[in-house]
Amino acid sequence: MTGDSPYMTVPEVAAHLRLNEKTVYEMVKRGRLDYVRAGVVKGIRITRASVDRLLTQADDPTAAAG
Repeated sequence: MTGDSPYMTVPEVAAHLRLNEKTVYEMVKRGRLDYVRAGVVKGIRITRASVDRLLTQADDPTAAAG
């Protein structure tokens, strides 16, 4: 995972959040993580900002569940 890229792969997000890759795909499907398509072969890239936002919400007990 490179710190200067605004995007992360599904395996990178899964490792960062300590989740299964299927869970990350489910979070994308439910709209909890923003993504962009990276072509047919490469799949999707998840925005680092949405991962940061998810972590901020998890740390803030007053944040609304999404």
